[in-house]
Amino acid sequence: RTVPIEDSAAPILDAEGRLLGAVLVFHDVTEKRRAEEALRHSEERLRFQRERMPIGCIVHDEELRFVEINPAAERIFGYRAEELIGRHVRVIVPPEARPHVDAILRRLADGDMTAHSVNENLTRDGRIILCSWLNTPLRDSDGKFLGLLSMVQDVTEHKRIEDALRQSDAHFRALAEALPQIVWTSDAEGGITWLNPRRDFGSDLRL
Repeated sequence: RTVPIEDSAAPILDAEGRLLGAVLVFHDVTEKRRAEEALRHSEERLRFQRERMPIGCIVHDEELRFVEINPAAERIFGYRAEELIGRHVRVIVPPEARPHVDAILRRLADGDMTAHSVNENLTRDGRIILCSWLNTPLRDSDGKFLGLLSMVQDVTEHKRIEDALRQSDAHFRALAEALPQIVWTSDAEGGITWLNPRRDFGSDLRL
């Protein structure tokens, strides 16, 4: 069978410095190569998963500069990865959102694992979007801060729909409360969930 080896050599010299021979040392590195191959496969799988993730995945270094950006994050912010690598996170934070974001980043650097955020961000073409951030501080075995792993989603449309529904509900209630007729909403089982504030309903209607 073939075994991978690493070798080293040292010359053997006489008293006058003439070469008499050499000492050769061979090491069987089969397990080392297996471990390296397993690590390479693991890194490839992780890279593949990051690239196929439907949400943005970003890695920042200890200075909060971009180190890795997956395709989903590129689509969210409109930048190619190479345009952001090495730049500070502030490039995607509008000025009015920076005090909030800076406070979140300080908490993460201090070890707060719950310092997540929903805040405004800035795209490459100047649009303001609303993003939800799930952040994890990265540390070495001594606890030294090494950077951040962040998952990010653009929730601009979701927030717009929520606001529209809230406004629609408020408009409906204002209109219904002003009507002299009885107005109510009910659930799927027919139970009344809301009743406009009339005082002459009689005793048959109950929430």
